[in-house]
Amino acid sequence: MAWKWSCDVCSRQFTTSQGLFLHKRLAHQMTVEQARANPLVQVWQCKICKSKTYYASSYYRHMRMIHGIEPFSEESASSGK
Repeated sequence: MAWKWSCDVCSRQFTTSQGLFLHKRLAHQMTVEQARANPLVQVWQCKICKSKTYYASSYYRHMRMIHGIEPFSEESASSGK
């Protein structure tokens, strides 16, 4: 298991950015803004409408429901979307 997310307060490590975010909110009583201030937390931004999310699942759902794009389909891979 690869640990790639590390808490900048206590050095505890996580496999996902969501795990780190929840840890900081619960263990260190941080606000949402403080918890997201970690530069290692990835922001997923839509290249079409510039909508932002902190979760890959929300990004893929947005692409499918708002723009009608299946992120992992052969069509999206060949068209560069």
